[in-house]
Amino acid sequence: MSKDGYILLGSSETTTAGAAHTFTNIPIGYNSLTIRGNIQSNEAAFNSWVQMRVNGYSGADYDTWRNYVDANGSVIADWRLADNVGDVARTGGNYLGNWPAQIETTFFGVSDGNVYTKWITVFGWSGGLGGYGSAGCIGGVLKNTTPVTSLSITLNYGLMAYTVTNLYGRR
Repeated sequence: MSKDGYILLGSSETTTAGAAHTFTNIPIGYNSLTIRGNIQSNEAAFNSWVQMRVNGYSGADYDTWRNYVDANGSVIADWRLADNVGDVARTGGNYLGNWPAQIETTFFGVSDGNVYTKWITVFGWSGGLGGYGSAGCIGGVLKNTTPVTSLSITLNYGLMAYTVTNLYGRR
């Protein structure tokens, strides 16, 4: 255990383009869970949304609030309500090279069957000289009280090779 109370529960690395990083068999009893990672999309685009699912749940009960600044200085604040996934970050696509996002997402209410699961992410990424990138925070709520036993991080077009995520628990 680290001095700040985090316990490494799992690690995942994509060595070739893949679909998702899924952490399963997460023990109940943690006050919070945190995913830290270096994530890039395999999509041939400038940017993509990193998304997640809790316990494989795909009901329209994820509400996400997104606040970020694009590299061109635009400030974006929007939301997605009643979706079947939760947004956790924005990342670079593979269009012009290696543009991974650095993310840290913390989930709360993960072991308490009386409260909804909530999350908050801080993220940033840059395409360097291409002028693309963004930084910000994203939060949300899954209107479901089932304790969290699995978390999946995914993108519509898959994760780029060398995407790395680590899952930590804190009691």
